[in-house]
Amino acid sequence: MKKSHPTRVGKIRPSQALFTYGIGALVDLPRISVIVSGLDDWPTAQPEVRPIIEDRLLQAVRYTHPDVTRLLAPPIDQSEGPVDPYEQAAKIGVPVAAFPRWMVCPECRLLAPLSSGLFELKPDLYYPERTAYRHTGCSKTRGSKAPEVVPARFMVACEKGHLDDFPWIDFIHSGAPCSAPILRLSELGPSGEARDIEVRCENCKARRRLAEAFGTNNRDKMPQCRGRWPHLREFDSDECEHKMRAIILGASNAWFPVVQSTIAIPVEGGKLSQLVVDNWAQLHAVTSQEVLQAFRAIGQLGGELNQYSNQEIWEAIEKKRRQDSGELGSNTEVLDLRSPEWEVLASFNPALNSQDFRLRPVSPPADFRNHIQQVVLAERLREVRAMIGFTRIDAAGELTDPDWGMPAQMAPLARQPLTWVPANEVRGEGIFIQFKENRISE
Repeated sequence: MKKSHPTRVGKIRPSQALFTYGIGALVDLPRISVIVSGLDDWPTAQPEVRPIIEDRLLQAVRYTHPDVTRLLAPPIDQSEGPVDPYEQAAKIGVPVAAFPRWMVCPECRLLAPLSSGLFELKPDLYYPERTAYRHTGCSKTRGSKAPEVVPARFMVACEKGHLDDFPWIDFIHSGAPCSAPILRLSELGPSGEARDIEVRCENCKARRRLAEAFGTNNRDKMPQCRGRWPHLREFDSDECEHKMRAIILGASNAWFPVVQSTIAIPVEGGKLSQLVVDNWAQLHAVTSQEVLQAFRAIGQLGGELNQYSNQEIWEAIEKKRRQDSGELGSNTEVLDLRSPEWEVLASFNPALNSQDFRLRPVSPPADFRNHIQQVVLAERLREVRAMIGFTRIDAAGELTDPDWGMPAQMAPLARQPLTWVPANEVRGEGIFIQFKENRISE
């Protein structure tokens, strides 16, 4: 008996998994289109899912998601070369589901949902990009290979972040469907635009152009939004006040991530406090000095931590726990992420340089010394970014509430209150230029 395995349908880069094709986003693969599932379905127990430690960012995230205790990187397959589809490496990845759920047969032009049972998934375990749905009962291809169907590239969305399949049956029948609709989608012109695409019902002979679903005036004729969250496999518990808005698969306004980010700067409290923060992924499991001693015995403390006694390290661990439980639990105001970064960059202190943070001041260019206060080369930096939600139709910057800096209509990442959010970290370098404030005022 073969082992059960998930169907791999494609591959994207780790950074794309959060900020280009993150939760709720559509990924247009070579043969199918999929939506990235919510965090309820993401694996968290796999060894490929690692925690990312950045306390300041975690505190900021807790303003909108107070139950969050962890930042986790997405599961990444680190293997090189071909992957055996029956091995564990083939099960590593981010869960997705086919969307839109309506498909079109390129041969007979049948338009139907996957729930109709007319289309069969044909996975290719060794070449995931070849996985496709096929119309096994197509009348135009009797005796030959069943044609691959393609997603119907029209959907509906609203400003609250809801997304749904296009209401094909209601649209063609103007809200009064016939008893047994059979739909065909035809392109009547070479442009591929909505005005040249027509949907018709073979049963009642109704027909309608897609152009009637687009535009400000036509939106008033569209049905009420059903409040669907396809990435969560459920509907919003609150009734949506918006009308459906027709959008096209691949439209740039279909998904905008809401991201918080920070530069990892040295913490207050000296070198030991910084080492505890840097190694918190391991040290958070230390519950006593006896456990700490066991960690030291098996070489889990790391070179620099070994310079300190168990008592010193234990006190630093307890101090961090107290800070987390107090500051994080009572975070009722938006944390200012930028001011501490400015202070550290503008006030160079060589004692703060570390493995992930290294500054070196240099002289401003001679021609600009009347305008530039100082130039600091950031030779090593670590930036951490976390996804906390997403919007549709309007980007987060267009929806931001000036009182607290987050969009008022941010779509959820999970069905349940979040206890973690996806994050990633990048290491690089930069240049900090501080201008003279009096010259700017002038």
